Amino acid sequence: DAEAEEERWVLARAREDPRVAEALRADVLKVGHHGSATSSIPEFVAAVAPRVALVSVGAGNSYGHPSPAVVARLEAAGAEVVRTDLAGAVVVRTDGRSLTVHAGGTSWEPPPRSREDSRVGSR
Repeated sequence: DAEAEEERWVLARAREDPRVAEALRADVLKVGHHGSATSSIPEFVAAVAPRVALVSVGAGNSYGHPSPAVVARLEAAGAEVVRTDLAGAVVVRTDGRSLTVHAGGTSWEPPPRSREDSRVGSR
């Protein structure tokens, strides 16, 4: 449930060690703090570069989660945002090569990374 302070701490470590930067890259991001405005800072989202962003959040919650700005940020970064308040339970499966998302009674494979993103490193 990392928020901006923890994300900045991780990013500082990534600037010091390329292995940490590479370890941040992920196809799936479980969005921190239910997608609140206190998490998923732009630099962190860019470092992770997720294909799928999962937001675990209760329907009709009184906090207004997820933040529309966070959802827009994730989508602008190329992530497909899947929210439990809209889709119910979400399951992501992988065989190490492909991903399948199961939610809302349907299953699909998220779009592949662009060719440019694929050159950055394996994910």
